[in-house]
Order: sequence, then C-alpha cells, then structure tokens
Amino acid sequence: MPTTPREDFLASLLALADRSGTSAEELTEAFRAALLAYGSDTDDNRAAAGRLAVQDADGTTALALTPPGVPVADVLNAAEGGEVPSPVREAFPEIDQDGWDAALRVATLVMTALEARG
Repeated sequence: MPTTPREDFLASLLALADRSGTSAEELTEAFRAALLAYGSDTDDNRAAAGRLAVQDADGTTALALTPPGVPVADVLNAAEGGEVPSPVREAFPEIDQDGWDAALRVATLVMTALEARG
C-alpha cells in the first residue's frame, strides 16, 4: 500500500524513538529524504536537511544540529523564556510571551519524546 510523504515523514521521526537496530546514518538518510518529500525540495528545506542528523551521545539517540551536534530539543528548550522574535510578533501580534513559551515547550516535548534513551 503506497504511503504519503506526510506518513513517511512521521515514520522517519518515530523511527528515532524506536531505533530497532537501525544505525544513526540510516536514520539520518531516511529522515532527510522524508523531510524533502514532505516539505518539498526547496533551498531552505535542503539547507535544513543538510544541518540535521541523528546522533548517538550519552545513551541517547536524538535529532541534532550538525555541526555542532546539539540536539534540537536542547536548542528549543534553551529558547524558552527568550523574547518573542520580531517575525513572530509581526505575523502574530496577539501572541504574548506566555504563548511563545508554550509553543516552544510543546515543540521541546515533541522532540524529547522522539529521542531514544539507553
């Protein structure tokens, strides 16, 4: 049965949490291909795909920015409490600091839920 690009993208994310003996390199390759199929093969998506990789560190498998190898969940977590970026304020003037922090919190939790531990 054929799958949609969305289903493939979601499957590539869920594979991070599952692992099932799949190497980080294989997970990275599948994630990047699925990201481009789902998000479209545009310059910004190719650039993002090229900076994201699955890494194994300290018993955790996570999607990380490479370089420097920082998990995306950690980047989002660190952004919490930071000022609402100007482009977000301009696009959504009704979003206040609490709303921005809530959006980052849920994004952080989604990313940590996809991490495989131990």
